[in-house]
Amino acid sequence: MKWFDEILQDLIEKFGEEKVTKNLDKLINNSLPEVAQLIRNSLKDSSQDMLDEHRLRRTSFESRLLLRWRKPLNLLRAFQVIALESGEEFYKEINADVVNDEPDKIKALIFTHTRACRITDEILCLLRGGFADAAFARWRTLHELSVLSFFISKNDNELSQRYLDYNVIDSYKEMEEYTSYQNILGLKPLDEITIESLERKKNNLVMRYGRNYSKKYGWAANILPAEKCNFKGIEEWVGLNHLRPYYKLACNNIHSGAKGSLYNLGLIKNDGSVLLCGSSNYGLAEAGQNTAISLQQICTVLLIQRTEYEHLVLVKVMEILSHEICEAFVAVQKQIELEEKNAL
Repeated sequence: MKWFDEILQDLIEKFGEEKVTKNLDKLINNSLPEVAQLIRNSLKDSSQDMLDEHRLRRTSFESRLLLRWRKPLNLLRAFQVIALESGEEFYKEINADVVNDEPDKIKALIFTHTRACRITDEILCLLRGGFADAAFARWRTLHELSVLSFFISKNDNELSQRYLDYNVIDSYKEMEEYTSYQNILGLKPLDEITIESLERKKNNLVMRYGRNYSKKYGWAANILPAEKCNFKGIEEWVGLNHLRPYYKLACNNIHSGAKGSLYNLGLIKNDGSVLLCGSSNYGLAEAGQNTAISLQQICTVLLIQRTEYEHLVLVKVMEILSHEICEAFVAVQKQIELEEKNAL
């Protein structure tokens, strides 16, 4: 750093190179608190100008990105609003309908649909910001919800009840982690009443559903064989495993493997010549089109629980809109690739 070199040169001129070199470690350690405070004060004084400049850059970038991707992003936003409003209407209809043979199944599907609408909103924010990889990582969760929706809808109410009750098992496992590290982290210990209550609920569920229930994906153990009692097994069971290549690709930006650092959707060329440390106006197509597909699947599963004409029409509208969104995202991405090719 330039400022450090200047200080070091001044010291050498004043005390001589040999003396400075000999005592450099001591000088650095003694001066660290004071120098750090001076730099911190300097950064704080100039931070407003720096932040204003970065906000201007961010606003300009997002404006250019929206200009380029306006059609698919607007279509996806419209789709998200339709999905949200149709879910709200479905919820009102269900609440008005006292007679319901499968309350847990409907409840689980409504919870899943609600979460899917929220995640789609998150994905839209990331896409508008130019964070293709992060948006694709959030789509991974959307795909998991889609798989879950199909699995729940194709099984009886007991499976949904097991799924909802598994919240207790997750809470129990979180409690175990909390108590294991509460002293190291300086956290407030859980009271014995809370711990005993959670343990009692967990034991009651294991007695009710069997000893395998407390294992990972134990809520699905009555449907799937032991070797396939996992997400991949559920994915295969519902017939959505053809999306696994996309799912695997999305995993790279969730886990800490090298692929997540070496390969980025936001780069046209992933040859290592450029490292992406921020946003990009390229690569939104994968996350955008997959989001539309998964959201359509989740909405369809929910709406067909009541085979009314209005719901069937909405399902068809969403299917058409989903195809249009996919085509719009791909068209913009291909246009960028064409422009990049012509510029070479």
